[in-house]
Amino acid sequence: MNRGRLVCMFGRMLSSIAFASLLVAAAAHSQVKHDPASGAVVTAKPSAAKSQMKFDVVSIRPARPGESWHFGFRPDGFSAGATSVQSLVYMAYFTVNMSDDNAVSGAPDWARNDFWDVEAKLAPEDVAEYQKRSTGSGDGPDSVGRQLLQSMLADRFHLIVHRVPAQMDGYALVAAKGGLKMKEAAADGPRPPGSLPMPGGGFMTPRSRGEDSHFQFYAATMSGFVTAVLRGAGVPVVDRTGLSGKYDFTLNWISSGADDQRTSGAAGNGSDILSHIDLGALGLRLERIRLPTEHIVIDHVDWPTEN
Repeated sequence: MNRGRLVCMFGRMLSSIAFASLLVAAAAHSQVKHDPASGAVVTAKPSAAKSQMKFDVVSIRPARPGESWHFGFRPDGFSAGATSVQSLVYMAYFTVNMSDDNAVSGAPDWARNDFWDVEAKLAPEDVAEYQKRSTGSGDGPDSVGRQLLQSMLADRFHLIVHRVPAQMDGYALVAAKGGLKMKEAAADGPRPPGSLPMPGGGFMTPRSRGEDSHFQFYAATMSGFVTAVLRGAGVPVVDRTGLSGKYDFTLNWISSGADDQRTSGAAGNGSDILSHIDLGALGLRLERIRLPTEHIVIDHVDWPTEN
């Protein structure tokens, strides 16, 4: 592979992982669910939390000229720039890279094409509780950050939606036939210098020396690895390894993806990044599956109320 392209791909993955780590530090993510018994359309409500928490101060203004698109949770709130209402709905109801292009429908033209700057902060007395709830695997049912965004959309945009059961193409991380090739982490190890926090605990340190690039993981869970790294490649992935421990391991970046013994087993899946990480050396592989999900249908939305 062309070295410049390889470095560019590695940089894209690092950016995604760093962003996922910031989200982990501020707000946990949850997978959407639907009623498996009836399969019926369900009226969507903000996610339940142990006690209802809302942003204390929210500023929503038309995006400034030249503003670049960005969004992210912060230790005391949420910030987004040049963001559409439809994008906010994706953020509020879907885990990062766990939705398809048709997952949100019914938005009027302005909700897709008009862009906003959003600044939202919690009351000072709620910050500690928010940060406490925002730690975890990233896949638990209590997503305080998501609940906050849903409440904000309902309060300021009068958003009403309903959920429709759906499926999407994705991948499951599973153990390979040759057995696991990672070692369990020692308890209470120190945080390595320059590392990024992982969902569910543990840390990751990216290393890059030209084409000799790799990621080092310390006390990482498999669910956290999937959330921060594999979904960072831009495709839907779930953890089905059945592994509940924490592991130390090195994930190597490889320059060719022809050998399934070396690659993730996902070569040809449309993701160049997944085809160039060496999951096989860890005793893991990716398996193509259909994932249960939901589509969100917008029933009503208004321009934001005044600040």
